[in-house]
Amino acid sequence: MPSVALPERRASALPPLAAATLRDSFEFPIGLCGLLYRAPGANDADYGASLIALQVLNSGRGALADLSANGKLLAAFDIGTALSDSGATFVVGIPPLTGSADGAAISFPVRSHATEPRACARFDRDAKLKLLSALAYKQASISGIAFDWAQAAAQRLSSPYTVLEDVATLSDADIDRVFNTYYSPQHQITALLEPASLKAMPTIDAKGVEENVRYTPSASEPLPDWATPMLDAPPHVPQVSKNETVFRLANGLTVVTVPESVSPTIVVKGEIDTEPAYFEPPGREGSRI
Repeated sequence: MPSVALPERRASALPPLAAATLRDSFEFPIGLCGLLYRAPGANDADYGASLIALQVLNSGRGALADLSANGKLLAAFDIGTALSDSGATFVVGIPPLTGSADGAAISFPVRSHATEPRACARFDRDAKLKLLSALAYKQASISGIAFDWAQAAAQRLSSPYTVLEDVATLSDADIDRVFNTYYSPQHQITALLEPASLKAMPTIDAKGVEENVRYTPSASEPLPDWATPMLDAPPHVPQVSKNETVFRLANGLTVVTVPESVSPTIVVKGEIDTEPAYFEPPGREGSRI
């Protein structure tokens, strides 16, 4: 295939989603319901707030978790993805064996994870703190930094720390506005999948052509401007702090604190000095109570 010049990248201008319902069946023993919403892209001003919305919806104390705990659904969860200019969020519900996809397509309490406004604000702040902690803690991990760099380059962000900085400045009103704007029934695609009888498993065609998944790079992609200075800087090993502080609590626990400056996070680890054999009944060694 001859190489050609790529056209200039055009800005995306996606119209709002129109509410619709899609129905189908698939070979699976249970049905499935999915609510699809368009979400902000990674370069959108609302991207950080949409990440907090995902945290809120997937909270174990939220309304989606209650649907499973109350036996109305086998599972209910929210997943999201984002490209540079647009994103998508899927609220998924799996009905019980005696239920149906239509039954699962109830009005998911997307925002009514708490009926009291002050409780909603508490959920938002807890989700914001959890997200900030996760983003900051990745800066203490080589793989975490590598993932952030790769994602920032793929989403054409100005810096791998853009999201962390944006989330830190968000208010409760910002999160409410994102819920009301993007999780709207007027722009909701409802997908209903009913179970169908399982057919015979497909057989492998022995005469088929072997799949080739090998890839040989033929060009070098330059790094973003924000990455070059970091790689040009001479490498250095972070200094391990020697300023340990050891003290004992009133309940007998020994606490050791070691300050580090790699990332603005606190790591709490604990150990219990015990002997499992003390809890084994005589003559039943190796068993558990």
